[in-house]
Amino acid sequence: NYIWFSKEGSFNALLKACGRGIDDVWTEDQRIDFSSNYLRFSKIFEDKGGKKLDITCGDAFLLYLTVYPYDQLHEKSDAQLKDEVDTIWKEFSALEEAPDEVLVMTPDETETPSLFTRFFQGTGSKCLKVAFIHEKHASESGWVYGHELGRMHLEQVFGKQVQTKSYYVDDGLETVPQVLEEAIAEGNHILFTTSERMVSDSLKAAIAHPNVKILNCSVNRTFKALRTYYGRMYEAKFLAGMIAGAMAENDRIAYNADYPIYGTLASVNAFARGAEMVNPRAKIYLNWNCIPGADITKMAEENGISIISDVNFVRKGSKNRRFGLYRLAGDQCENLAAPIWNWASFYEKIIRDITSGSWVDDERTGKAMTYYWGISGGMIDLITSKRLPAGIAKLTNMMRSRIYHGLFAPFEGSFLKQDGTTIGQEDGALNPEQIITMDWLYYNVIGSLPEYDDLTEEGKALAAVQGVVMPKEEMLKTPTQVPVVRPII
Repeated sequence: NYIWFSKEGSFNALLKACGRGIDDVWTEDQRIDFSSNYLRFSKIFEDKGGKKLDITCGDAFLLYLTVYPYDQLHEKSDAQLKDEVDTIWKEFSALEEAPDEVLVMTPDETETPSLFTRFFQGTGSKCLKVAFIHEKHASESGWVYGHELGRMHLEQVFGKQVQTKSYYVDDGLETVPQVLEEAIAEGNHILFTTSERMVSDSLKAAIAHPNVKILNCSVNRTFKALRTYYGRMYEAKFLAGMIAGAMAENDRIAYNADYPIYGTLASVNAFARGAEMVNPRAKIYLNWNCIPGADITKMAEENGISIISDVNFVRKGSKNRRFGLYRLAGDQCENLAAPIWNWASFYEKIIRDITSGSWVDDERTGKAMTYYWGISGGMIDLITSKRLPAGIAKLTNMMRSRIYHGLFAPFEGSFLKQDGTTIGQEDGALNPEQIITMDWLYYNVIGSLPEYDDLTEEGKALAAVQGVVMPKEEMLKTPTQVPVVRPII
């Protein structure tokens, strides 16, 4: 009763950050330790001027635990705690940002002359060094392979002006700090960390090295020292859903989802919405790829389904054709469409922003920035097969054009959830916050959110950072930040 927050959900997030489950009973010693730690923090926070910020001390404490693990707090002296509060102070002020200072929905297309001139003035360097930090190798992950294609694109476009290098976390996530320090020590000016599980370590490195620009691939996070980026994949999924609804002869479609994390449910629901728009009888049978033993092909066979939306990407060198949207006829797989992440376009535009000076100009405003681009920004798109019936191809292209030009949004209107409740309004569209933080399924989806305990170990690790589903009783060892719910453009 002595700690307060300005946003709902923060008490559960605090439990999580302290390594506790929601049903865990605290011993008296644990209560005393927590009270002592929080009071020490609150005194330092208020002495530095925390009362002048438009946040609560609880908000600040929760953010502090994002960077510095709770289980180490009791070992720190007041002087050390004060130094850490000083280090992340500007992140506290990021919590009180104005509504129009968070989300960048489209790239700035302003032409900037004399590329590289402003960046290299005074640096003594003639080559921009860019590092990519990956959780896996391209041969193990289609996600990493996509980012690697983006990295190679930079070298092709910029030639000798840009030098890139990939780093891999081969010995587990606990080595991320060392890998980041290695990349910085080798003189890289820009670091892209391509896994949301690296967000906390990326933030720490960004705070410790303010002259290095660090970006983490994640959504629903807001920091001043660290920029984040993600894509509106749900736009491409909506278009794929339209194709699936039109092609499903028995109105049944299978959808293979990866992890129950922020952004995934928007893709599922947009796909279901697209299928319904062209086929009101369409039903989406949901399979979770992160549950051991789950088999999308087996589920499709058991339910007489031939149209399947599967994983978005394949690993480097893979000959597997079962990705994107396809139709199965026995052992034959006919690819119909494929939602894609165009990381090449995104990385090129970010590098041009940095080298032209646009990044520096944005930095001076003190804004916390997340790039959340879609089809209009070139980060997301849908590739369609030439074998699509002409009418379906024409309709898909028309709707893509309307999305590109901002004339239509997949989540316009009101929507009926599985539980019978509605969200949205007929004369408006869901805002980005509502889309990113979706924790519900559309009414025509057959299936449910998985239980945390049913996930693979990798799925649990991702859910601990960005999960829609949470453990009920399991102790959590990974400190994380509460999903920041704030007005965004």
